[in-house]
Amino acid sequence: MATTNSQKPFYELRNKLHLQFLLKFERRKDDQHRFAPIGTSREVLQPDVLRSLFGSLDWSPPIESDLSEDDFTERIDEQGLHDFLAILLFSSCAVKDVHTFTTELLVTDIFRSSIFTLPTTNGKLKLLFEEKVTRDKFLANQAIFCPVVIHQGKEQRVEDPGRRRLPYLEEKWLAQGGYGTVYKVKVATRHFYDDRNGTANPAPLEVARKDYVISSQFPAASKEHAVLEKILASDRSCENIVENFGSLAIGPDKYSLFMPLAICDLKAYMMDYHDIKPSTTKEKAAIILSAWGLARGLNFLHHEMKTPQGDDLVCYHMDLKPSNILIFQGDDDRKIWKISDFGMARVKLKKKGENIEKERDFNSWFVKRSKPGPEPTPTPTLALHGEGTYLAPESMASISSMKTGSDVWSLGCVISVLFVYLEMGAEGVTRYSEARSNHAKADGVDRFFLRDKGFGPFKSHPVVKNWHERLILSGKQRSSEEGKALKDVLHFLEKDVFRDQSRRCGVGKVGNILQETYNIYSNLEDVDSSRHDQDPTIKQRILGRFLKRRAIPEDGGHIRRWTLKTAHPFKNCEISSDGSLVVFWTDTELTLFTSLSVSSGDGEAHPQAEWSLENEDSNWFWKNVRLTNRFLLASTSGGTFRCYVFDLKRGTSVDASFSHLKCYTPSLPEIVDLAISSDSKLMACILHGREEAPHRALLYIAPVAAPGEYTQMEELNWPATDIVELSFPTNKDIYLIIRPRINIHSQEEKATLVHICLTSKRLESVIFSSQGFGGGADVGLFTTFAPTYLHPSICAVVTKERRLYIQGLEEANHAAAMQADIKSYRILKLMTGWDKGKMFAIGRHVASHNMILLEVQLPTSGTSGVSIRELAQFTGLSYNDQFTERLGYIQGEKYVLLAALMSANQRAIYKVQID
Repeated sequence: MATTNSQKPFYELRNKLHLQFLLKFERRKDDQHRFAPIGTSREVLQPDVLRSLFGSLDWSPPIESDLSEDDFTERIDEQGLHDFLAILLFSSCAVKDVHTFTTELLVTDIFRSSIFTLPTTNGKLKLLFEEKVTRDKFLANQAIFCPVVIHQGKEQRVEDPGRRRLPYLEEKWLAQGGYGTVYKVKVATRHFYDDRNGTANPAPLEVARKDYVISSQFPAASKEHAVLEKILASDRSCENIVENFGSLAIGPDKYSLFMPLAICDLKAYMMDYHDIKPSTTKEKAAIILSAWGLARGLNFLHHEMKTPQGDDLVCYHMDLKPSNILIFQGDDDRKIWKISDFGMARVKLKKKGENIEKERDFNSWFVKRSKPGPEPTPTPTLALHGEGTYLAPESMASISSMKTGSDVWSLGCVISVLFVYLEMGAEGVTRYSEARSNHAKADGVDRFFLRDKGFGPFKSHPVVKNWHERLILSGKQRSSEEGKALKDVLHFLEKDVFRDQSRRCGVGKVGNILQETYNIYSNLEDVDSSRHDQDPTIKQRILGRFLKRRAIPEDGGHIRRWTLKTAHPFKNCEISSDGSLVVFWTDTELTLFTSLSVSSGDGEAHPQAEWSLENEDSNWFWKNVRLTNRFLLASTSGGTFRCYVFDLKRGTSVDASFSHLKCYTPSLPEIVDLAISSDSKLMACILHGREEAPHRALLYIAPVAAPGEYTQMEELNWPATDIVELSFPTNKDIYLIIRPRINIHSQEEKATLVHICLTSKRLESVIFSSQGFGGGADVGLFTTFAPTYLHPSICAVVTKERRLYIQGLEEANHAAAMQADIKSYRILKLMTGWDKGKMFAIGRHVASHNMILLEVQLPTSGTSGVSIRELAQFTGLSYNDQFTERLGYIQGEKYVLLAALMSANQRAIYKVQID
């Protein structure tokens, strides 16, 4: 239909309003997900705009209206029809459609706005608009103006997803579990409403969303669904229980739960983000305090939950484990641990005045998701390792008999692992897991009990008791008070928790012993662990006296040591590729040291620059930090790619500073590990797998100065959690160490070293075996490696701390590998450079835990021995301390720089000049 001159003002105004609406849409470039935020229609259709719209309409006969401009404006406001009119205008409606809206919907009593509550249907629109084209356009666009609002602690239902839009500015996949998939979503401003105080979020809100698929046996109108609503709305006024932010039932089969976004879970904290053991009793006490909080949270689930109607709820978690314990930032730098995923297990509901308790298994209400690959575990083997590690013995019964006591068992397992972590860090947790599964009667399965293959009850796992005794001995060597505290709590687990369910203690007693342990640890003083090496055997003492006579003096004459004067509880450190800069970091703080930080002799090192994640008002941890002589790259936790680049030498400052930074956040999974090429131009990252292939890590290559602009991205054959080390020694060569695996039948352990040539795209690998090693279960198979610079694909590898391989990774060189046992020493780190015929190593005497710098002459034949010369002893540095090392060569000076985190919150930087 042609536009008449009298209609031209209307169409010009309609087109102008169309553009104004479009500019206010969120995600407006995405046709499938764009939406008009709440209040958009009122914001655009201001009273003066409505008057202009009314005035642009042609009211010449036969079209008549008794309304004035003011009446038109007031009635739209009274009846709340801004969204309805906005949909008409955005749908490029004809002038007659607005006439109909005015004369029928605004004026006629038959058509009250309640009939046309949005979203509406084609059948209702037929009562208003005769033409199908008008109705189709309206229905095609109404979802944009009908975004969902999430209500705190309540369920919202979206019967037809095609008629509503979800209020997410961003949604990023984080993880997939047995029943649900977790996303990080950013909810638009004013789309998260708290009915308790009548407020909406004033700014975009990041939350976690877990999506479930509803079983066909669990329709939305069923009584069981009504019980689910009661439980999700139940009182959770406990600091250690994850709060329910609300839920969405979308269509017939999708259910979404919203909850606060955690920093990470306990498993990730121990194994990835904070894998080094706590170095002070204050840090240990804080973790024990958090564990005590778990006991309080579990007690709340078992005894204190109520529905909004006052009915009692008893909730069995049924799957308590580190990955279901979420960590949140509390006040005063305190971390709060919260139990999650409990609502999807099993509950008993007891109504007021009734004695009948009906138990419901929530897992049966949702469809179990198939996993795209093997579930990554801390210590994978060739069997079902890691399956059900924290479950109680009664979980194996075909007829379930799991009750609240089953959760107590799981909590005890978590506590046992926590105390191993406090003593040995992530490596200890891994070795503890391997020791349990490698027991002859464990069948390769990692549990805290052993099955009786005959006709009898389960048996206590001897490995658990053995490791507990080792922890007690280590604590006793530091102080009698710590030894007693460890003895009390670990023996309590063995006697009162790891026993038959009928005699197992309640969670209250677990909380009491944790409280007592926390009180003791909070009053302990830090002790230097280097003074408490394990007692040597008689053979070791004799060997130690012999070695001591030929050892170099502690000062060495060419070693310098600077202690760090800072109160920060650093968790790791890194040295720049040229050995000119050192950075230490905590969960949130970066502290930089340069040549201006130290004096000419021994003394103190003072920070030259500091920077905190708290500047970003973030909820993340620093995860990886790497240095070149100019740039510092730091990635964070949070589930998505976030990399900060600090240009340390930019600007007018005479020394490095954090003044110039840029953050890169491409839409990619989180960075798991990070390395920088030897020329400092490229970075290599290991990323978690994508949603469609979560168990296939990504190798990501990009310029150091612009991490968001990748030059290469390849999918790997291993999950990111199985890649334990990443090295980028040249700008063409990448090395990976794949987590060792254990064959449960032969008990043989195998580790894989992978070489990737970026130019040829060739991938070469070699496998190292534990065959030929006697015992040594406390030491992992793979120790360290370094490229030899003889050839890009030839590496020096140390296994079990005492066997050296010079190994070619090209297939033609596999058989030509040289190997030699290392006599009298244990090697922890290798460094290569300058001289192709020798390497440098950080190690120790067999009979001592004191660390020394060694020069290692490369073997020249397949079976020749290793010639080792001692260069310097690192005073105060012990075998169990964390350190990083680097060869430096600046202005003709050759040296080894070592940065260390030692016990009792001692930190130091060592420099050894090399002749």
